[in-house]
Amino acid sequence: MSDPSSCQVVLNPDIAGVGIRVSLYILSLAGPISAVTASSPELFRSIERSLAVTGLALLLTSFISVGQGTFDLFHALCILHLIGLSGFSLRPAPRDGQSNRVVQFATYGIYFLGLMGFTIFMMYIFVKAPRFGPTPDCNQHVVYVLFGFNVPALNYEFRWLLIAYMIMGLLGFLMGTIAGFAIIITKSVSDTGNIRHLRFLGDLAGRAYIIAMLELIIRNNNALVDGSDWSFGQILAMMMLIGPAIELIALLTRDKPDEEEENLLENPITLDALHSVLKFVGFGILDLGFNAAAGAAAAATGAHVNGNPITEEVIRIGAWAAVIKSGILNYSFLVFIMSTSATSMVVSFASTTFGIAFVVTLAVAQR
Repeated sequence: MSDPSSCQVVLNPDIAGVGIRVSLYILSLAGPISAVTASSPELFRSIERSLAVTGLALLLTSFISVGQGTFDLFHALCILHLIGLSGFSLRPAPRDGQSNRVVQFATYGIYFLGLMGFTIFMMYIFVKAPRFGPTPDCNQHVVYVLFGFNVPALNYEFRWLLIAYMIMGLLGFLMGTIAGFAIIITKSVSDTGNIRHLRFLGDLAGRAYIIAMLELIIRNNNALVDGSDWSFGQILAMMMLIGPAIELIALLTRDKPDEEEENLLENPITLDALHSVLKFVGFGILDLGFNAAAGAAAAATGAHVNGNPITEEVIRIGAWAAVIKSGILNYSFLVFIMSTSATSMVVSFASTTFGIAFVVTLAVAQR
């Protein structure tokens, strides 16, 4: 048993430094927002490319750090979230209405190799977690944050639930990849406006969750952050904002015909998407209310059957557990169905039956 005071986590500035995090936060949130509010494919592609290049660079940096023996479990948790924000998607700009299929194969291959490597890498880390890194005795003090609740990173159930989910995701990804290559061979596919707008809420919600949980992971692990240590990696990450900034300036200074402005303001796709969002939120609120009542009733019934008094605390815990279950299920469903990035991989495992049971048990135990 190691002394927690001797296990001070020192943040690696080239992996999770403030410059890298700020750059990824801005780009990841700007992506879905620009897809809905700006009629500029160039801006969206510039943001996407900056994210993809940063994600690949982070993954390669992690591989090198593992080879050098300096990569620990805490930074593995950071990488899980940072790459969940960035992804590896590199899409070629269309020329004459259609991208060259050779270029499509190349970029899709990079995405395939990146996501495969990332998934296998994370599976390896969680399998080896008790003895992983240069200071394995300190791993018992590392915590992961799941929907605001601390989970010991070495928790047996958590690790193997996550590994099982990654295996299922890997199989699904392989089947999807085969289908993706088949689509490239047969025809060119582009996002319709309707699909683009419906993705907005799922991507934005998922990325906001990842940002919040990453900051909690850093805070709850008492990571030592040296604000003056601005390394090359952090400066380069901030420079990745220049391309999207130039595209944004070009968009804002571009002359736009009045007719085009009216079409954008009266876009029925945006109204349809807003209507769908409001329906989803409304049904989600109803589901929370029904689950709270059902949870309280179930807790009271259980206490009565076991011969225990039905106290206010029993009813409160039952309602609390049911609200958490409903909230996580609705949120995870939203992100899993609508998000197209690696974000869904980080979030949606909690929507499984075992994932929900684990989080609800954890939440009740920490209450």
